Amino acid sequence: MRRGRAHVVEDVSIGPNCPHLVHTVPAPYVCLPLMAKGDILGLLHLKNVHPGNNSEIADLGQMAVTLSEYLSLSIANVKLSETLSRQSIQDQQSGLYNRRFMEESLHREIMRAARKKTSIGIIMGDIDHFKKFNDDYGHAAGDKIITHVGKIINDRFRGSDVACCYGGEEFLIILPETSLEDTFKRAEALREEIKKMEAVFPGQVAGTITMSLGVAAYPEKGLRMEDVLRTADTALYKAKQEGRDRVISG
Repeated sequence: MRRGRAHVVEDVSIGPNCPHLVHTVPAPYVCLPLMAKGDILGLLHLKNVHPGNNSEIADLGQMAVTLSEYLSLSIANVKLSETLSRQSIQDQQSGLYNRRFMEESLHREIMRAARKKTSIGIIMGDIDHFKKFNDDYGHAAGDKIITHVGKIINDRFRGSDVACCYGGEEFLIILPETSLEDTFKRAEALREEIKKMEAVFPGQVAGTITMSLGVAAYPEKGLRMEDVLRTADTALYKAKQEGRDRVISG
C-alpha cells in the first residue's frame, strides 16, 4: 500500500501473506492499491479460484493492474461527484446545510405536513454580540465560534431534523412533526447547551457565548413558508430586544 505497487503471492505457504486474509481459503492471490491523484482509495484483492494451479497468477497480476486503473478512476469520479453535491448544499464554516437547502427542505416538509395534518417546528437562532467578538478577537475567532456552534447543533438534533446556517451567525432548524410547545423546549435546551460553551482563543478567554432564539410552527403561525419564517424572525428580534440569551415564541 505504501509503495503503491502490486503484491503478488504465488505460494501462500511461503508468503508474506496479507493479514486481512486470515480467515480465507489459502490460494495464490494479488493485492493492489486503488489510487487516484496520489490518494489511496481502497485495495483490490484477487485470488486464484484454483488453489492448486499457480500458473495463472501472472495473468491475474496483469489483470489486477488493468482493473485497478479502471476502478480507481471510477471511485475517484464518484467521490468527486459526492464532494461537489455536498458542497452545493452545505455551509463549509458551520458544517450545517446552507440556506438554499433549507428553503427546499422547508417547502417539501410543509407539503408533507399538509398531507399528514402534522406540525413543523422552526427554531431561528442568532449568536449574541457576534460582531463584537469579530472586532475584539478577529474573524478567525468568529469563524471558530460558528464552527463550534454548528457542531453543537448538529450533535443535538435528530437525523430527521434539518439544521442550517441561515446566514453569517444566524442558524435555522426545521423540526418535522413537532409542536410549537416541543419546539420551544428544544430551543431552550439548545440555548442552555450553547451557554456552556466557553470561547478560548490563543492567549485569551473571551467568556461565555450566548444565543437568542425565536420559535414558530406550521400551521399555527402561518400556512406559507414565508409566513412561518417571518414569525420566527420576529420572535428572534424580540428576544434580542428583551436582553438576549432567551427564547421567544412567535
